[in-house]
Amino acid sequence: MTGTTTRSLPPVREQARAVRRRHGGYAGLRVAGGVVTAVLVAGAAVGSVPGMLRQSATQLLDLPDDLDRVVVQAPIGDVEVRELRAGERAQVEAQVSWALDQPELELLDGPDDGSVLVQAPCGDNLGQCSADFSLAVPPGTDVEVAGGFGDVDVSTTGAVEASATGGDLTIGGSPERVELDSTMGDVTVESRGETPPELVRVDSTMGDVRVVLPRGFSYAVTTDADLGDAEVTVDRVADSPYVVDVGTTMGDVAVTSAAPSGDG
Repeated sequence: MTGTTTRSLPPVREQARAVRRRHGGYAGLRVAGGVVTAVLVAGAAVGSVPGMLRQSATQLLDLPDDLDRVVVQAPIGDVEVRELRAGERAQVEAQVSWALDQPELELLDGPDDGSVLVQAPCGDNLGQCSADFSLAVPPGTDVEVAGGFGDVDVSTTGAVEASATGGDLTIGGSPERVELDSTMGDVTVESRGETPPELVRVDSTMGDVRVVLPRGFSYAVTTDADLGDAEVTVDRVADSPYVVDVGTTMGDVAVTSAAPSGDG
């Protein structure tokens, strides 16, 4: 060969990148390499402590009323984030479990003004402790979850970025933007608002990906399912402002419209 061929990205991929650049992007959370081995080894470590040695406690802290963005670090444990109901206070609850040193729920200044970092560090005893987080946040709060082994469930009207090594990712509500990275687990995005997210990006290694979007809109959709099936039933327009870029290496992909109101 006498030359080099440069392959350009599909237009929808370029649109997805443009949306991320326009919003400044968040730090990348993608977990790479050793997928099956890492998940199995880490799972065995979590369950290796005899039950009689484990202790548990519930910890609760108030979140700022003017919170704009919350970042949750959860190496081992589930994360649930939802918006406040009438009369509630913004709070985070942690169900911690440990065998050696008790983890403490912490609120730290986040990377941006108006942001908070939530964590309950396990220190060097990662295999002997865990923390499940449940957050109630002000409407419109942007949510970032750096998950490890556990399920992540977020319902918000803000932007969402989340990752998980071993566990399901479920995003609901009416998010402005969704960016997800999953190593092993199913991914579900159900946008039930009047306006679709401007970007839904999902990168999965092992697991099914299901995206449900508002009816009555056209979407710029790109899907990849290397070892599975891809189904797209939404109206597709290449230059739509609503970009959907989803893929999985091992699993099926479905991008569909929400059922009409009143349908069971």
